[in-house]
Amino acid sequence: MSTYAEVPKSLDLPEQMLICIGKLIAEWANCESCFYVVFFCLTGRPNGNADVIWASVQSTRRRMEIISDLIRYEVGLDPELASSLQKCIARFVPITALRNYYCHSIYHADANGMMSRVDNWHIPQVPADPTQIIETKSKPVSKATINEMCCTIDRCMELADDVFKLLHKLRDALQLQHVVLPPLPNQYQA
Repeated sequence: MSTYAEVPKSLDLPEQMLICIGKLIAEWANCESCFYVVFFCLTGRPNGNADVIWASVQSTRRRMEIISDLIRYEVGLDPELASSLQKCIARFVPITALRNYYCHSIYHADANGMMSRVDNWHIPQVPADPTQIIETKSKPVSKATINEMCCTIDRCMELADDVFKLLHKLRDALQLQHVVLPPLPNQYQA
């Protein structure tokens, strides 16, 4: 069942949107935690170093770059597994962008106090117009915006499942018996 189908239609659009924002944030965090385990496996030691490094790097973009670099330089990694992990990182980028949009925005209300739009400002790395240093984006509270979030949530949940399946392959490929993962659900076992 899609996330959109699960959103209570009895709620008004601002309430539906708030539910979707909360679910997007929760699912994104779950997905990021799967990438943390990839990072933990690639650092390969149960001494706490992975925790220290992960907590020190507070940018998700930088964390994903580090994981990508670790994958590229891991000698014993099957190229197909490495490619699958790199593709997962690439899929996480737009999900993170939407999550960041809603976590770092200003929420506006209409005359009745109901959320009406979400504005986001950022400084682009390469501005389209050099005289405009700050880019502004605005999303209305609408069914289309809710649908966009729901589709992203669905992609995020699918990605977390894919990364989780790859974690078992990664742990086995790197012979990391000290890494204890929850068992794969029956539908994923060979």
